[in-house]
Amino acid sequence: MSSDEPPSDESLIERLNKSFERGRNPSVALLGGKIVSFDREAKSMRMSFQGVPALDNGNGQVMGGFLSAMMDVTVAQAAVVYSRLAQTVATLEQKVSLLAPVRLKKGAADPVLLTCDATAIKVGRSVAFYEISLHGPDGGLVARASQTTSLVNLPPRKPKNVTQAKL
Repeated sequence: MSSDEPPSDESLIERLNKSFERGRNPSVALLGGKIVSFDREAKSMRMSFQGVPALDNGNGQVMGGFLSAMMDVTVAQAAVVYSRLAQTVATLEQKVSLLAPVRLKKGAADPVLLTCDATAIKVGRSVAFYEISLHGPDGGLVARASQTTSLVNLPPRKPKNVTQAKL
């Protein structure tokens, strides 16, 4: 790959997942988030998340706000990969319908695995619109959302192999 070619989606996903593992994005780490796939043509991202006791609402279920956060994270990472690390999003509005509880396994250390799909319905110069669905461990739909986001330019990244001359 020449220096003028953009990085592949696969290399971006690998890079982001490694950064999540290192705690670079604490909210993604808290939710046990991992990018599973990205479809550039469809403008669609799939992420997996882990329902763990730290997300319990006190009734043995993942709190709805955490489910909404999982959907928001998926949209943000979709924008980052779609723009090839040039943009992220600021959420302007998120309308969530919580359709079923996500029950945690009582007394079990194993997390409840969730899958989230976000698709950009329209991407403009400064605003993007997404539809999101969140599925429980059995594949059943637990939440749906629509989200309006402001596209935010990220600062340019410095090349890794640049050394500065000492004066």
